[in-house]
Amino acid sequence: MASLVRLAAPLLPTIGRAGAAGIAILSIIAAALAGVLCIPLAPAMPASGLDPSWAYAVNEAVARHLIFGRDVIFTYGPLGSVGTQVYHPATDTLMIAGSALIGLALSAGSSMLAWPKRAHLLLLLPIVVAEAPIRDAVLLALPFLLLLVIFRLSSAPADPVHLPTGRAAILCVSVLSCAVGVLPLVKGSFSALVVVDGGLAVLMAVVARRPMLALWISSLIIGSLCIGWLAAAQPLAALPEYFVGQKEFISGYSEAMSSEGPVHQAHEWAVVTVAIAAILYVFVARRRGLGGWLTVLGFAFYSFVIFKQGFVRQDGLHVLIAGETFLFTGLFLSLMLDVRAAVVVAMIACLGWIAIERSAADFKPVTVLTRIENKVSEGANGMLLRVGAPYELREMFVRANHEIAAATPLPEMNGTADIYPVDLALLFANGARWSGRPSLQSYSAYAPAVAEANAAHLAGSEAPENIWFAVGPIDGRLPALEDAASWPVLLGRYSIVGFYRNYLQMVRTAVPRAVVLDDRTVSAAASVNEWIDVPSSGKLVWASIAMRPTLLGKLLLAIFKLPPVEIQLRLADGRVAKDRYIPEMGRAGFLISPYVGSTADFATIAAGRDDAQSVRQVRLDVPDPGLWNPGISLSFRELHILPRQDAQ
Repeated sequence: MASLVRLAAPLLPTIGRAGAAGIAILSIIAAALAGVLCIPLAPAMPASGLDPSWAYAVNEAVARHLIFGRDVIFTYGPLGSVGTQVYHPATDTLMIAGSALIGLALSAGSSMLAWPKRAHLLLLLPIVVAEAPIRDAVLLALPFLLLLVIFRLSSAPADPVHLPTGRAAILCVSVLSCAVGVLPLVKGSFSALVVVDGGLAVLMAVVARRPMLALWISSLIIGSLCIGWLAAAQPLAALPEYFVGQKEFISGYSEAMSSEGPVHQAHEWAVVTVAIAAILYVFVARRRGLGGWLTVLGFAFYSFVIFKQGFVRQDGLHVLIAGETFLFTGLFLSLMLDVRAAVVVAMIACLGWIAIERSAADFKPVTVLTRIENKVSEGANGMLLRVGAPYELREMFVRANHEIAAATPLPEMNGTADIYPVDLALLFANGARWSGRPSLQSYSAYAPAVAEANAAHLAGSEAPENIWFAVGPIDGRLPALEDAASWPVLLGRYSIVGFYRNYLQMVRTAVPRAVVLDDRTVSAAASVNEWIDVPSSGKLVWASIAMRPTLLGKLLLAIFKLPPVEIQLRLADGRVAKDRYIPEMGRAGFLISPYVGSTADFATIAAGRDDAQSVRQVRLDVPDPGLWNPGISLSFRELHILPRQDAQ
């Protein structure tokens, strides 16, 4: 009790020793509750659809001991269930253990910032967690939290923010460092933030002449990364390959996965972020030397990552993540800054959060209470379920799969299977033996190396014996761009044996048919925003288009995104098809003629029928010519595939 009173000493003049002790106890309970709320005691169950399918597939990949970086090349890693919070019997223990580590780290790090003068503000921590139902906001906050904790430990003893390095402090730093270390295994794109803000924390300790602390932090981050990898039954030798694969996804994300949204959302977010950065500059950087500047630099990179996370793909989900991070930033800084700065930061952060919520989710004050009620209710029900009926989750999992299979039952099949473009949950729910391509889903094969890996899988010994194929691009993309490298393999190595609920049922043939890409190439140099003739021969035409952004375009693409490019295809019957075009995917090559806009069109080209719509001209429209070099180069080659009688 004496230690609790010391913790609440600043409150004693106004509320007395008993009241201060009570608040201290409540603060500790609140911090613990926040950690528990981070654990998905009542996880989501499998469902069909794009996002639920990849979440299910990540769990299945771990359950089937597939190797991430080799068998699976995807943005989520072997601890992906910690981020998705989707239940699977084989990954539930990993999900609970990883989430418990995340929750403990958040509670421990926040308590370190609050000690000893602001413990009462920890009462807000479970509210902040409840108001951030999207897990990414919690995970992304941890590296910045680690940096702030090390800033306090590394500051001069006379500094009001200084925190002595005792056993409790080292224990909290250890837990926080371990949690930061496993983040890249949850989602590979978190790696950059871990490296930068984690590296700045280590550098800050070195600058403060605390080499052992710096060594301890870096060792724990690397060690927990390796232990988490091994805990997911991944071979340690494959860990570098996992990060190489992540590079492909991260570098191409802004071009391939961007979507448009209200401009004012990004402006509001930027204004609030700049205001918080200005406060950090005045109260931290100017007053506290190099350590303060490193803190501001860490906040700047954290904000950059959040900006990319929230506004490259600017849908309601990602924008909400950007808004939710204001709550964590405001609380963290309020725990450690002096009173005036803390009040201003808290007000600015809350205003920024409300502004984003109102524009993205039609926010109402009652929403705050509803989210808290739902989060606490889910946690309580989940705890009762796991303690009182531990096998119920498995039964719920089985029921969820039965519902998926009942909605879309697939005919029985012999051998392994995969499904195109996205709905893997149908395979799992129908009990198929999955032999999936590395990118899991077609839309995510936007990096040329990943698309080639998908094609190599189809051509290799582990290729699925059955494929359910449909044409269904996301974001209005040109359909032939998605998994383009796999189309010749599909046409040459698989027979069409049925058509079921918009899916072609395809079976691998014992003797593949020859697929020949003609050596003769027709090249053309042209410009954007003008029509270009496509060679007309009555054959399949394979195209590769090289278009490059200008220096300004490259800079904008690196820090944000470019306006979408549109491709127009003039068909033989005079119609003009308009789709979104992803330049990096088009550079790798795709089937440009005939135009394939539906699953039936794909079957038509497999059958070699002459009523398929050949493309006569192509045009690439860019909304802002200053962001793209006007000159483009095109190459066309004939693709020879014998018509399939089964498709006819």
